[in-house]
Amino acid sequence: TYNSLISACASDDAEETACELFTELQRSKLEPDEVTCTALISSFEKKGNADKALAVFSDILELDIRPGVITYNALISACSKGNAAKTALEVFAEMKGRGLEPDVITCSALISACEKTARAQDALEVFWEMQHRSLQRDKDTYNSLISACEQRTRGI
Repeated sequence: TYNSLISACASDDAEETACELFTELQRSKLEPDEVTCTALISSFEKKGNADKALAVFSDILELDIRPGVITYNALISACSKGNAAKTALEVFAEMKGRGLEPDVITCSALISACEKTARAQDALEVFWEMQHRSLQRDKDTYNSLISACEQRTRGI
């Protein structure tokens, strides 16, 4: 199926092929679903291409596909890897505004995004939200949080 092929392309860093398959899917009059679109976003996430991931997400909304937590996680991760923490935080707010509950992956990707752009206060707020939601934190969560705070004290 197209979903499997696009997912395989995402795993192999073949984002151009994933885009071609997505276009072919649409030309063949088949409707993409959330899994298809999430796989395509993931292909851009691997390269940190937040702009293309955001464009696909916009297409999802235009197609009246309701994105779930996994789709939002892929988009937030793409923003994190693309050093777009502000955008990742905006996506996070939109996700919660749609009534979706963030999970450990959501919050970890956000803290990582904040770390990369020295947004210590935002990283702390996400961390506190993790505590409030009783989400499990791991050593990577703490390392990213400490790094964000350290960068702030150094003025990076």
